[in-house]
Amino acid sequence: MNWNDHSKLKDQHAILSPSSAVTWMNYSKEDIGNKLLTKYYASLRTPMGTALHDFAATNISLREKISTKSPKSLIHMIRLFLKAKEYPESLINFASMLPEQVYQTLVLYINDCIGFRMDPEVILQYTENCFGTTDAINFNPDTRMLRISDLKTGDTPGHMEQLLAYAALFCLEYHFKPGEIKVETRLYQYGDVTEMVDIPPSAIVPFMDQIVLSDKYLTSIKQGGN
Repeated sequence: MNWNDHSKLKDQHAILSPSSAVTWMNYSKEDIGNKLLTKYYASLRTPMGTALHDFAATNISLREKISTKSPKSLIHMIRLFLKAKEYPESLINFASMLPEQVYQTLVLYINDCIGFRMDPEVILQYTENCFGTTDAINFNPDTRMLRISDLKTGDTPGHMEQLLAYAALFCLEYHFKPGEIKVETRLYQYGDVTEMVDIPPSAIVPFMDQIVLSDKYLTSIKQGGN
């Protein structure tokens, strides 16, 4: 049998997947119009979030603040960007269907990050067992101020612990003690920003200790230890 080539679909999941047939086979016409539409939009939120992070990172790198306050104008900018980057047509169309708070959050995040002269998509690593990519980060060696910002475009609430973990990774990788630097973190979601300023060392040290302890354990396992 010469099977058709569907390699581009590898690791993707269909809305009408046979693995979920026990669910959609029982859908009424009303369910098809409501539940499948909701499921379709939900399937686009993750790749849309990736695309919006790409849009934000590009603007931050180019130091191009968003001057428009019109959601319609911003949507047009996003759609042009997605089209230029050859994102799927489904995402380009979906860009105009997001909650207005998402666009508000995006503008707030981009402009703040540019104002703080932050760098987007910076990877921090302690070892091969522990690393992560910050949405935006800046460290001023003169003032010893570390700023970390995170953008959330989905409905799942963000957690400041993620940013404290990034701060711990920074201290471990660049050999700073938390008491030697100032740390500020900002979480952007729902059209608003949650800030933590003057973060005490006691909030970061536990993350550092857990990273070191867990890394030692994982390394010993990999090396055949118990």
